[in-house]
Amino acid sequence: MHKWKKHIISTTENGFAEAIAPLILSVSRATDIPAFGGEWFLKSLDNGYFRWQNPFNGSVQYVSITALRAMVFWTKNPQPLIPILPQINKYCNQYYFLFTLNNYDIEGYEPFVPKIEARIKTFKQLSQLLGKEKIQWRFDPLLLSDQLSLNELKQRIYDLGTELCNYTNKLIFSFVEIEKYRKVKSNILRFQSTTREFTNEEKTEMLDFLEVCLAQWKSTNPEFEICSCAQEIDLSNRALKHSACIDYQLLQKLFPDDLLLQNFIYSCKIKKDKGQRPFCNCFYAKDIGVYNTCNHNCIYCYANSGTARKNMG
Repeated sequence: MHKWKKHIISTTENGFAEAIAPLILSVSRATDIPAFGGEWFLKSLDNGYFRWQNPFNGSVQYVSITALRAMVFWTKNPQPLIPILPQINKYCNQYYFLFTLNNYDIEGYEPFVPKIEARIKTFKQLSQLLGKEKIQWRFDPLLLSDQLSLNELKQRIYDLGTELCNYTNKLIFSFVEIEKYRKVKSNILRFQSTTREFTNEEKTEMLDFLEVCLAQWKSTNPEFEICSCAQEIDLSNRALKHSACIDYQLLQKLFPDDLLLQNFIYSCKIKKDKGQRPFCNCFYAKDIGVYNTCNHNCIYCYANSGTARKNMG
């Protein structure tokens, strides 16, 4: 976890308080702020700071935007945020989106995300608005069940990728991990779902398939790549790559004229955020999300303990 510079700010609730001043915000691994927290996000920008509560000890941390240079949005439905992007741009116009667009509509594994047709439309709209280099497609996590076979999942990935490959340069994937995470296992049991992890043989078959997809999609978009997210898998002899969702190399490429951002990235000898999972390659960013605030209610969620029960802020 990076130690950001600190200074004193004036808050609306506690008067003067100490705040960290990160250069990069993660918006957010813990919840879907574009879908459910856009008003809160913009109000916090107007205030000049975010109020973040530690999910483990309950302590409050203030996050100032005085040094803000870039943001990374994580979402399954950015549509509510699109109308207020011009207002957000007044504070920071350097960002990209990680858009998780799975196809589990039939099984109901993501009960409150918009229908697949609407999400595809939004994906294309955002790509046309920002440029395909600023929107990355996540099919995450990949999962199987009694209702969803490996062959059916492969077909859905192929169909989606064929439609989206000219609107993004990257697909990011991961395999569902149920036994490792208590919340994930609890949520799946609560939904009485037969969702399960991949066997090693099934993982190999999926990786083989993704390489076939990559070759086809690159024929229409030569920049396209397929990357894993925080996966302990061997890709050394494959066309697939390990990647970072908060990607310092992408930030360098997207915003080459921002010397403060470029110098910060260059100055970090270790480019991996040690506060993340062992195989996560993400760069340093301050996440401002709050657990138990996402209303998508996905059955495989690691951020909610049951259904969401509180608001942002």
